[in-house]
Amino acid sequence: MELYKTTLIDKQQLAPDIWQFRFQLDSPPELNFTPGQYLILMISDQRRLYSIASSNSLKDSFSLIVKLLPDGVGSNFLRSLEIDSRAFFQGPAGFFTLRSPDKPKMFLSAGTGIAPIRSQLFSSLEKGEVQAPELFLFWGLKRKADVYLFDEFNGLSKKCPNFNFWICLDQEENFLGLDVERFRRGRVDQVFRSFIKEKRLKPDQLNGFEYYLCGAREIVESLNQFLQDLSVNKENIFFDKF
Repeated sequence: MELYKTTLIDKQQLAPDIWQFRFQLDSPPELNFTPGQYLILMISDQRRLYSIASSNSLKDSFSLIVKLLPDGVGSNFLRSLEIDSRAFFQGPAGFFTLRSPDKPKMFLSAGTGIAPIRSQLFSSLEKGEVQAPELFLFWGLKRKADVYLFDEFNGLSKKCPNFNFWICLDQEENFLGLDVERFRRGRVDQVFRSFIKEKRLKPDQLNGFEYYLCGAREIVESLNQFLQDLSVNKENIFFDKF
C-alpha cells in the first residue's frame, strides 16, 4: 500500500467527542480512492483504521470524522495533533464500496459510521446529477445534542431531489425546534420500519434496493438480521466484515 505524508490543516469539533480532521497531502500530492474505503493511521509501531469522510473529487486533501475515546491510542494521537503537524497514513483499503451505480440504495448508519457514507453520498451527488438513482439515509444518534452534518445533508437533499434522509434519535424526548421532516424518534430499524409502512413497500420491492450498513459491530449485526427478517436477500446487504 502507498505511504502518504500529510499535514493537518483543520480540526473542528462537531459534537461531544466527535471531531473532523482535514489533512493536506504532501507526498504523494494526490489521493485516489473509492468512496467507502479507509486509511491506516501510523502511530509509532501501531496502526489505526479510519474511514475517509470526504468526496473523492478532492485529490489533494481528505477528511476523517472520529469519535475521540478517553484512552484510545488513535484518539490520543489525534487529540494532541496541532495544526501544521505531520501525520502518516497507508492505504487506501477496504471493500465497503458502492456496487451497482444504477440501483437505488438505502444507507443505514449509526454514530460515526456516517463517515464512509458521507463520502459515498457526496461523491455521488455533489454535481447535482438528476439521473442518479434514489438514495435514502437513515442515521441513528442518541440526542439532538449529538447531531452534526445536518446542514450538509439538508443542503444536499435540496440540491438533489433523489436524495432523502432522516436522523433517528432514540434517547431524545424534546423534539422542539427540530425539522419535523428530517428527525424521527426511535432507532434506525424502527424508523425504517415506519418508512416501509408509509411507502407500502412489499418484500419483493425491498429487494429492488442495495443496503449499506455502517456503525459499531453490534449495531451492524442487528441491522443485518433485521433486514433479513424483512426478507431482504443477503446479496443486497453490504457492510465491512469484522
